[in-house]
Amino acid sequence: VDAQGLGVKKASVHPRATETMDAIIDIVERLIENGHAYVAENGDVYFRTKSFPEYGKLCHQPMEELQAGARISVGEVKEDPMDFAVWKAAKPGEPAWDTPWGSKGRPGWHIECSAMANKYLGKTIDIHSGGLDLIFPHHENEIAQSECANGCTFAHYWLHNGFLTIDNEKMSKSKGNFFMVRDAAKQFGYETIRMFMLSAHYRTPLNYSAESLEMNKASLARLYEARNNMEFRIEKASGDTMTAEETEKLEALTGYKQKFIDAMDDDLNTADALSAIFELTREINAYNGAHQDATKAFLIAAHDLFMELTGVLNLVQKRDDAVDPDAEKIEELIAQRAAAKKAKDFAEADRIRGVLADMGVTIKDTRQGTQWSRS
Repeated sequence: VDAQGLGVKKASVHPRATETMDAIIDIVERLIENGHAYVAENGDVYFRTKSFPEYGKLCHQPMEELQAGARISVGEVKEDPMDFAVWKAAKPGEPAWDTPWGSKGRPGWHIECSAMANKYLGKTIDIHSGGLDLIFPHHENEIAQSECANGCTFAHYWLHNGFLTIDNEKMSKSKGNFFMVRDAAKQFGYETIRMFMLSAHYRTPLNYSAESLEMNKASLARLYEARNNMEFRIEKASGDTMTAEETEKLEALTGYKQKFIDAMDDDLNTADALSAIFELTREINAYNGAHQDATKAFLIAAHDLFMELTGVLNLVQKRDDAVDPDAEKIEELIAQRAAAKKAKDFAEADRIRGVLADMGVTIKDTRQGTQWSRS
């Protein structure tokens, strides 16, 4: 529910290690057969790290530095402190599976991910992501065991996200500064949280605060207001052909699309992409405000550009499909107010505005008519 609220698309499959055991055992067996792994005397199977010369290429650390911090824990029987377990021999009370090499047990932590990626995505995947804390040893070990088992590149691109912090400390249950997304969503809404997450580059830490959420909520409201204003203008406008001035202006607005693309091409820089959207929005608002007679053709083109860019980030796409139960009454009151203003009965017009305000309705007078929305 939280993922759906945040606008995250559903995964095609949610694999479980217990349901991928055949694939896990197959990779371990291949590693043993090609000499990249060995069965220890206690039944554990370890990856022979020195058999993979590129070990450390993800964290950009030479083998010598990694070896300096390596240790052999009690009960481990490795050839080398840098070796890591791909299979653990069974212990009393633990789930265990039979293997071709005769060591009944369970998978090591890293091998599960390689097997599931291999089974569902193929031997080489395009993008692999995770937190910064997974670069070493988890992702480094995934690369080593996958590439040694399959003989090809494991992942072309690695995206590691920064931590979410509260008061500049990493969020964690142990520190007691932990909360659920749905708790924040009750106060700010899921889309505000999504915008907050997109407001910083994914590799940088993101500090949570009520103030930052309020700022993003207000920014999101401005984008929705811009969209609604354009759609109101489109409904009232005419003119199927843009003027020469509008054609020139649209070409200038399209420059923000390229700015957006450049930001997204720059290591998925959503912060700069959002800046491009807000700059586009300001330009559209300013032009439409100064050109109340803008053609429908121009308004539609500007609207489509705005929706295209916000759509990439899955923002400002929501629609209130429910018909307002007071819509007919609101329209009637707006018509009465318009008649009162025409008759120069401004006291009555103000009274009707007050009635609408009491109903939670905000109105805005434009050359195209009165636009209303719920407060």
